[in-house]
Amino acid sequence: MKISEVGVEGFRGLKIATELKRVNIVVGENGSGKTSFLESIFMSTLFQSDINDNDIHTSLIYMLSSRGDILSAFSTLSDSKVRLDDVITQFEKIDPYSIDVKVNNEKVAEIRVKSGILTTENLSGPLFLPIPRIIKRVNIRYSPLYISTFFDSSGNPERIYSIAKRKIKK
Repeated sequence: MKISEVGVEGFRGLKIATELKRVNIVVGENGSGKTSFLESIFMSTLFQSDINDNDIHTSLIYMLSSRGDILSAFSTLSDSKVRLDDVITQFEKIDPYSIDVKVNNEKVAEIRVKSGILTTENLSGPLFLPIPRIIKRVNIRYSPLYISTFFDSSGNPERIYSIAKRKIKK
């Protein structure tokens, strides 16, 4: 389903309302909220989809780990509202390790950080993971997809840009 309008309040500090077209380009300085904007849409669609509980968990972990440390990424989530067209998804921070998810004021999920111990042959340490529990499925509208890209120290964006520029000139 196509999303025409997005409104974000409080998701990682964002406040934005915009209309979307068929193709959208998100541009801005580092730290300006581009990833947060896309994550707000992703998390909202995640809880309005028909993907199974395990895939919701995997997708949530993937999204949070794309920022580095999962627990730190989770801790920066706060009370927020994300409006996709006529549907409002609320993320309510219960405590530092708990978030309730509501769609149109109806609680649909809980995300709780669970702890455990990870042990291998030569290493052991604490493990903290946010675990979503789906309470109710509502407004099955979307098929969420999270794509992350980055350039590591061997990737050179200028080189990639110049290759693309050369191809256009030909």
